[in-house]
Amino acid sequence: MFSLQYYCSDCKTILREAESELDLSCATEPCPFCGSPLSESLEKRRLVQEIQKRILFQPASQVSRLTTGIEKMDFILYSLGLDQRVAIVGTNSQKLVERLAVRAQLPHRYGGLDSHVILVDGGNSSDPYLSINFAHQYGLDVNQVLSKIISSRAFTVHQLENLITHELSSVISRYHARLVIISDLLAMFSDPYLDYIDAQRILSSILDSVSKLKECLVIISISKHTKYDYILKSFDKIISLSSKDDSISVDIDNKNFALKQNDLELVLHR
Repeated sequence: MFSLQYYCSDCKTILREAESELDLSCATEPCPFCGSPLSESLEKRRLVQEIQKRILFQPASQVSRLTTGIEKMDFILYSLGLDQRVAIVGTNSQKLVERLAVRAQLPHRYGGLDSHVILVDGGNSSDPYLSINFAHQYGLDVNQVLSKIISSRAFTVHQLENLITHELSSVISRYHARLVIISDLLAMFSDPYLDYIDAQRILSSILDSVSKLKECLVIISISKHTKYDYILKSFDKIISLSSKDDSISVDIDNKNFALKQNDLELVLHR
């Protein structure tokens, strides 16, 4: 039975259990879950017999965090956790969305959520062929992957509002889903006949409902910039993707880097 636990004091995630003292001076890397420098946040606690008899903490390998599998991106994001709201913006956003919809089905130890995925298609933008491609690359059963992506499509902004405000929560509970994706949220709001005041009300209703979702990661994609971009201030993280020459420029939390055009579609096996 382990007698010591080493954990990050910032995010409270247990990183290691041991029977004897470890040299903490060697901890120079960031916490893999919150990014805090372990030289400052790594702490230990001694397990008393009562704690050893009960499972009070979730092992790090079982923490519900999602990674992209793209090294440069994960270095900045660290990982995406439950109860976060993330916006992916740009013409390449759908590629990353489809990647995450498949990756979320992987076990925790491989950077997934071991979960069903709820996909609300707001702009007729979902691409099952991309999902199939990712399933093949990950060596997963295609039919099983597609069956675990629970998809609903809206054809008007009012249908979209109804799906998210009245139906989404119960669907999440039914499938115990830990990832919710609303793809191309603003696509239908470009309708020139849509009243601006009504559009604002609908978006406010949608964002309010999204903010109340619990125990799941919510990712919303926006393919093009619009006059409704003000909603981005409601998100915890924004991933901006833009094509530049033969590369993709990525901006996350004011940190910039470039990817090759096919980096979003290829899974690198190590």
